[in-house]
Amino acid sequence: MTGGRARTSPRVTGIRLRLLGLILVAVLPLIAAIAVGLHRDWVSDIDTAGQQVEALARRAAGRYREAQLEARTLLDIVSFVPEVTHGSPESCNRYLAQIERTRPWSEGLLVLDRAGRVVCHTAPGGIGLDVSDRDYFKIAMAERRFVVSDVMTSRITGAPVTLLVLPILDENGTVVRLVGMALRPTWLDKIVQESADGLDPSFWLVDSAGRLMAYASGDRGTSATKALDPEIARRLTAVADAWTPGTPAEGPRRIYGVVQLPESGGRIVAAVDRSTALARVETKIGRGVLVSAGALALAVILAMGVARGIAAPLERLTEAARGARRFQDVDLPVLRDYAEVESLSQSLQALLRDNRDREAALRTARGEAERASEAERAAHARLREAIEAVPVGLAFFDAENRFVVWNRFYEDLYAANPMPLAPGLRLEDRLGERLRAGLIPAAVGREEEWLAERMASFHAHAGSHEQRLPGDRWLRVEERRTSDGGSIGIRIDITELKRSEQSFRLMFDANPVPMWVFDCETLRFLAVNDAAVHHYGWSREQFLAMTVLDLRDPADHAAVRLAARSPEPSRGEHVWRHRRADGSEILAQPFTRMLSYDGRPAKLVASIDVTQQSRDEERIRRLAHFDSLTELANRTLFRARLEEAVARDRPDGEGLALICIDLDGFKDVNDTLGHPIGDRLLKHVADRLRGCVREQDTAARIGGDEFAVVQDGITRTEDAGQLAERLIAVISTPYLIEGHAITVTPCVGIATTLDRDSRSPDDLLNHADMALYRAKARGRRTHCFFEPEMDAQLKARRALELHLRAAHDAEQFEVHYQPWVDLRSGTVKGFEALLRWTHPERGPVSPAEFIPIAETIGLIVPLGEWVLRRACADAARWPDTVDIAINLSPLQFRSGDIVGTVKSVLADSGIDPARLELEITETVLLEDSPTNLATLHALRALGVRIAMDDFGTGYSSIGYLRRFPFDKIKIDRSFVSELPNDIDCLTITRGITELAAGLGMSTIAEGVETIEQQEILRAIGCTLGQGYLFGRAMPAAMSETLAHSRRTVAA
Repeated sequence: MTGGRARTSPRVTGIRLRLLGLILVAVLPLIAAIAVGLHRDWVSDIDTAGQQVEALARRAAGRYREAQLEARTLLDIVSFVPEVTHGSPESCNRYLAQIERTRPWSEGLLVLDRAGRVVCHTAPGGIGLDVSDRDYFKIAMAERRFVVSDVMTSRITGAPVTLLVLPILDENGTVVRLVGMALRPTWLDKIVQESADGLDPSFWLVDSAGRLMAYASGDRGTSATKALDPEIARRLTAVADAWTPGTPAEGPRRIYGVVQLPESGGRIVAAVDRSTALARVETKIGRGVLVSAGALALAVILAMGVARGIAAPLERLTEAARGARRFQDVDLPVLRDYAEVESLSQSLQALLRDNRDREAALRTARGEAERASEAERAAHARLREAIEAVPVGLAFFDAENRFVVWNRFYEDLYAANPMPLAPGLRLEDRLGERLRAGLIPAAVGREEEWLAERMASFHAHAGSHEQRLPGDRWLRVEERRTSDGGSIGIRIDITELKRSEQSFRLMFDANPVPMWVFDCETLRFLAVNDAAVHHYGWSREQFLAMTVLDLRDPADHAAVRLAARSPEPSRGEHVWRHRRADGSEILAQPFTRMLSYDGRPAKLVASIDVTQQSRDEERIRRLAHFDSLTELANRTLFRARLEEAVARDRPDGEGLALICIDLDGFKDVNDTLGHPIGDRLLKHVADRLRGCVREQDTAARIGGDEFAVVQDGITRTEDAGQLAERLIAVISTPYLIEGHAITVTPCVGIATTLDRDSRSPDDLLNHADMALYRAKARGRRTHCFFEPEMDAQLKARRALELHLRAAHDAEQFEVHYQPWVDLRSGTVKGFEALLRWTHPERGPVSPAEFIPIAETIGLIVPLGEWVLRRACADAARWPDTVDIAINLSPLQFRSGDIVGTVKSVLADSGIDPARLELEITETVLLEDSPTNLATLHALRALGVRIAMDDFGTGYSSIGYLRRFPFDKIKIDRSFVSELPNDIDCLTITRGITELAAGLGMSTIAEGVETIEQQEILRAIGCTLGQGYLFGRAMPAAMSETLAHSRRTVAA
């Protein structure tokens, strides 16, 4: 062996060297390619990190621009505030302190005079400071424009700030004051907190000369890291936006980015640690080196392994043969390179295999025998464990009725037996011993007869009976024959069950709930309690002659049989109809369970009468889905029916219509005749509505005087139109209620699914509401279909609501004044305050358009108070002989304290209350009349005058003159405009004038546009006139000039 191994050694060594060389030639180009790729990744990551750093600097500059823009906006607003433009230092400081609280980036707001001295400042110690030497002050004064300073050190706090200065110019363009704000670089810390990308950036704020003014960093290192290398600072401040990598000679290894601040020479410098930015690529390079080294090592190992596999076949065969002689599980290798060795190895292997097969067969046979014996022992042990685990007495008998095996529970049940149990003991012998000992109470006096009967039942194929033991104990005996002729005996202790049956009897008979027991097979009653006899009306004897089917309707018999024979208990899941002896029906909720009654399967039933409960639930369900007043469907049921109708599959061309109805005039009925009459009117309307619709349609009351109909199964829009016309005609017919002839007129809006715009329930509701809105605008007794442009109009209205709120917040409203004159002398006696709105995009908006919207959205109350204060403040600058008239909305009486507001306005403006005239319409007296009358009297007590506007246009205007003594009546322009041609208008106007004179009131005619109208009004005794003839509404300045000129208007 030694000589053979020496002869093969040189050949083996040569093979290994050649294989190693070939594998290295294949692996080295791969390593080179990995190195080139890693270098490219390194260059790419450097560039990406530079762009990220530059982006960080740009983000910080953006945050600075946001703070600057917000500050500029704030300065623009502040520059118009009187306290700032010409107020005292104290008022100026108070105002600035209020608006500066929520700006954490602000060091303070300040106001400078023309000499550069601080007039007011929110920071302590700032007042009186001279900043006239600052460049920003010089530029702002010279160029009269907004100026942003370079980053500098605050003279008050010593902290770095950027100052924003805005000159305040008078009407001649002269600088009267300057308002400014100092911005602290707190936004640097915030941008660091928002940088959650793991780079831990640092930020420097430098001025135009490159001096460090502020620093912020996510790296909480030592203070040495705050320094910015001078050469780096010089290089970065020479460019606007760029990035550059640092070098070891210049300080820490960083990548820098710079962005110039807008309108300032300062710059934001951002930097990240170079090792952090390049961590990924450096990790990748390390992995590449490891992969290359691993690949090289693997190549060497592979070469050595292949060489060893080629050189040692004979050595393996020899070693395997040695092992086969010593160990049974060693096989000889098959060598196919040499025929002789291959033949020898196969022969040896065949001989070895035959020997091993014989040994394996012998071991298998021995193991199977041992397993069979073990299985038999285990099966017997499991049987014993199973028998002992059973919670009943259990015994096995052979074909000769001898005991074979039993469990301890069986033995304990018969512990008093004088003959102990033993395998082979006959059952008959053991029973005889028990009889002789008197242990079987039922066999006393007839022992032999009992034993014969007992053994006969034992020999039967199967049997079951109850057995009484001494001490009032009871057993249930179950016996079965086995296939080998033997028997199995089971003993169950039912002593507690027997006692429970006795308790059940007591609870059953005295229970106040109707209860009975019936046979599960025949369904006949086996027992009933007194409560069942009393509740159902049959006697006990009648019950016991009946079946449970006799309580039920014949239509329910199949379901009753199925439920009665089901072994599952019932817990009141169902409600059944039961028949009583008098023929009446009740609703019963049964609770059942299975039991054994006299040895047969039966079912116990407890019957709960839920008739009244069901009626109550039905009434609650109806109240939840129907309107309690009209008994029409309510909004909930209406919505459910609408959704169901929309979701239903339909033939092509079929759809539904949603019809919304609103009653005009119903509110007047409630206010004048009372709510009981109004409720009866709604019932009559509901009856008529119900008579107009089909059974498949749904009529509903969805609001106070709002109704709706779902018209199902229409094929044309004309179907909905015809129903709408019928509804209008029927509902408009007068109603006679308690002697009152009442007429209400409906307006109807319609939307259908036949058009493509109304598909979902929400679409139908919105579109029908839009159509109803259009119908109400057209007038009473009209109906209108939804059209797509209505949606656009509604959106335009909503947009106008938003603009109206914005206009109120931005103070875009103005008050103009239209003069009214003495018709006899032509002298200006006063002005009416009129609200005007100029939209930034739409231009002037008509009051007729925006005033109703303001009332709808609740803006009229603050807007009305603003008009009241503005008008009285302007009137205070007029002569004392010129009055001011202001319109009040009814909403100002319902919301807020109008009396307190007027009192406050009079006190603030200082005008004589007698100069203030408040104009109201009859709607104020129509709504909550007693309360509003009291409010009017309280206003009169303040000394102001009250005028009725638009007199003659309402149906009860004259009645209101009796209820409240107005100072003035305003004749509506609808009468004045027809003069002198319309005799009826002339008669009405003369009547109003004479009526007012008789009541001691003055009159004013509005809408006077011609000399003829002025002459007629003066001739019939009208006191005052207002209209384009005397002047249009004008701004406050023009009205003040006109009031002081005391000029008259030519007659």
